Amino acid sequence: MTTKQVLNQNLTKSRTFIFVALGVLIVSEALVAWIGWNNSSYPNFYNFIFLVLLILISIFSVLLINALFKKMSSQSILLENVLDSMSDGIVVVDQNSNFILFNKAAEEMIGSSPSYKEKKNISEHFGVFYADRTSRVSENELPVVKALHGIETKNLELFICNEQKPEGIFLNVNAKPLRDENGVKRQGIATFQDITEKFNLNEELKKKERLFYGLFEFAPDAIISVNENGKINLINSQAEILFGYSRTELLNKEIEILIPEKYRNRHAQHRSNYQKDPKVRPMGASGLSLVGRKKDGAEFPLAITLGPVSLENQSATLAVIRDITAEKQSEETIKNLNAELESKLQELEYVNKELKAFSYSVSHDLRAPLRSMIAFSKGILEENQSILPDEAKRKLNKVLAASERMGSLVDALLTLAQISRQEPKYEDVDLAPIVRTIITDLEAEFPDLKIEAQIIATAEVRGDPDLLYIMLKNLLTNATKFSSKKDVVRIEFGVIPGPDKNTYFIKDNGAGFEMSYAKNLFQDFERLHHASEFEGTGIGLSSTRRIIEKHGGKIWAESKPGEGAIFYFQI
Repeated sequence: MTTKQVLNQNLTKSRTFIFVALGVLIVSEALVAWIGWNNSSYPNFYNFIFLVLLILISIFSVLLINALFKKMSSQSILLENVLDSMSDGIVVVDQNSNFILFNKAAEEMIGSSPSYKEKKNISEHFGVFYADRTSRVSENELPVVKALHGIETKNLELFICNEQKPEGIFLNVNAKPLRDENGVKRQGIATFQDITEKFNLNEELKKKERLFYGLFEFAPDAIISVNENGKINLINSQAEILFGYSRTELLNKEIEILIPEKYRNRHAQHRSNYQKDPKVRPMGASGLSLVGRKKDGAEFPLAITLGPVSLENQSATLAVIRDITAEKQSEETIKNLNAELESKLQELEYVNKELKAFSYSVSHDLRAPLRSMIAFSKGILEENQSILPDEAKRKLNKVLAASERMGSLVDALLTLAQISRQEPKYEDVDLAPIVRTIITDLEAEFPDLKIEAQIIATAEVRGDPDLLYIMLKNLLTNATKFSSKKDVVRIEFGVIPGPDKNTYFIKDNGAGFEMSYAKNLFQDFERLHHASEFEGTGIGLSSTRRIIEKHGGKIWAESKPGEGAIFYFQI
């Protein structure tokens, strides 16, 4: 029942009661006057005057009462406007739990009240729950019902959810009993405010707070909060583990308890300076080493990040702390490894110098006697051709061949040493012109061979032109050498395009080889054919592999005996 309905109903009852009482009074007085008229010893004139006066008094009373009711009605409207203009909901119930007052704000907040005839359970009608939204408030626990029994309720948070308010609303409820002039409990009054927005905000803050404390507690690093006075007001479990203290031992203690004594005075000054300009930053940014102190007195290196926070409306500094003992040990290990590497590099540089000196020695000290052996052997054969027996000629020819082979081997070793030391100097290189030049040189070197070469127009790569020349010279010389017993030496240089790298190949129609021996092709001094069949040192393909690997590539071969071979490579 609304405020207006309650006030109008009360005024109507009062008006009806007074007018009925007044009518009874007038009728009674008229009856008395009539009886007195007939039985009185007074003249009829006086009786008539008395009756007129009685009627006038009655009319005046009616007019006075009507004016009074108009004034009451005006005050009732004023009271109605006041109650309905209030932002707080107000309800009043009588001893039978009937609503005798229900203002506009209450209706907007929780829906309309049940009528007198419905006699519904108030809690069920309005859907009254505790703030957890699941536990229903029983009828006897309703604040306004408890007020009927003389029990006051202050600042109780309830949740209302019903057909008229399906989205639900949170209320802050106060209730107390209403007593008459004799102190007897007559009604119960409840006032309430909509706190949904505030409640949701508090819930959101609580969620964030739970999230913060969850992240705080289970963070992998130690975290300590220090207030403006330098005292610890919050720590997580990792801090307990790291420093060996329990929470109770650290809370409200000065942060310097976790710092070696020799650094404490300096730290207090640093802390004071930080509070003048608080911002997120690492400690020790100026190169200062940070050291912590455990409960047992052990000291260890730290990395600390500071940041200003507000906890419970108080400024604080949050320190995220990490034990960097392992990192320091790793740094020391790396430092030692770098020193060792530097020493090894110096040794390698010395070895390279020795190798260079050895190469020079081989180039000059070994080649000189070889040249003498070859020259003298040729001279003896040429000058004594007619008088030397065949056996002597045969032996001299063996000496000459061995000396020339030895010279070739020395040249090959020098080339291999040079390749091993030389780092590629990268530039754009077209392999096709290099192949054409080498083929021309081979035709001049082997005039008795008929060489047919099929060469792609261009083969652009990036690499060292000198090393790539040696690599192609080795492959093309092998192709020519191992195809020399054919009527026509056929050599093809081509490319197979790929998504990441192109694959180049050199194909011949020579002797070929068994694929079971392919793994030995690129090893030092490995040969698949006897020297009596094909000359060679076993160094060419080994050098070729080294050159390609220096360019970050790879090389492999496919072949069948008597059907030639294909050497593939990527750069």
